[in-house]
Amino acid sequence: MKQSYIYLKDALQDTYKNAFEKVEAYGTTHLISGEIQEERLMELLDNLLAAQKEQKDVSAIVGGDIDTFCRNFYGDYKVQDRVKDFPKYLSGIAWAIFIFSIIDFVFNFSDGSRMSDTMGGFTVGMIGGCGIELVIYLVIRPFYLKSKNAKLVNKMLPIFCVAALIITILVGAGVTKYITIQVPILLEVVVSGTYLAIYYAVRCVLNKRCYGTLFAPRVEEISFEEALNTSSMYTMPDAWLKGFRRKNSRLKKNGKPGITEEEYLNEIGKSINYKKNHIINLVILGGIGLCAILTTAISNGPEMLVDSMIFALILFFVEALVCRFMDKIIRNTDYVFCDMRKKMEEEQLSLSEYVDRIHNRE
Repeated sequence: MKQSYIYLKDALQDTYKNAFEKVEAYGTTHLISGEIQEERLMELLDNLLAAQKEQKDVSAIVGGDIDTFCRNFYGDYKVQDRVKDFPKYLSGIAWAIFIFSIIDFVFNFSDGSRMSDTMGGFTVGMIGGCGIELVIYLVIRPFYLKSKNAKLVNKMLPIFCVAALIITILVGAGVTKYITIQVPILLEVVVSGTYLAIYYAVRCVLNKRCYGTLFAPRVEEISFEEALNTSSMYTMPDAWLKGFRRKNSRLKKNGKPGITEEEYLNEIGKSINYKKNHIINLVILGGIGLCAILTTAISNGPEMLVDSMIFALILFFVEALVCRFMDKIIRNTDYVFCDMRKKMEEEQLSLSEYVDRIHNRE
């Protein structure tokens, strides 16, 4: 069964995790294929976990220079490999155009309006977004390798990317006023759909040659619940231990008596209440959805009632998925907490001893 390194890297600690995150960031900022990264990082993760368990120095795996290691690690990923991966990247864009064109077609058809799109802003925005992302990667690369703690830079990268996305949307919206490229919606559907048909047809031919079947052999992957549980098994006890220490540190600074682990864990147990958190999520998501629907309906007016109803259905579907996802996280938190408490009681472990145990520090 294939397990994504994303769900297992939290088992790494200190210098091992820091080294892994630097290698991971090197691949991301150098635009290495996701499949290549996953395959190689999983192997690196296994080696680092083994070194951590045997208490070997991290340099035994990555050497003394992380930059040299990264270059060698991805050294055989050449220009021709990037060219081979380009059709796959293009298929993602084609899917986006195809889906949004279909939605656009339905919306425009319902109210009898124009059946063409202004592609100027979209085109400039897409090109600008790719350019800004590339600049961010170029600027941030040196900080990953020189930084003593890669975790801080990893937290900053999503913020930069979101900022780039916002700028791209604003620029695209502004450019639309000055650059108008009218493209029939039906043409967008046909072109993107044709590319996708050709792309998947070629993949089927290549799969037939390589595997003897039209589809590549399916690798069974770990389920979301199992992956979430595996990751949470390490991260949540760590977070609870840090929270316990921080709370006692604050109490000590304020001249107040500290609390015991038992008192702290009882507080955590009370806050992990599935029914209570489920209701809170429903109220928050429902309130946001209702406000969005009412705002859209009022701004559109009665003449665009069909569009408002379609928007409401799409929003309801999206919020249902979000609510389901959050419910899984709540259930998983409850499972990890109860399992931790049970093992602590059975083996007479303190919280810090339990955290050490799951990280193989004994």
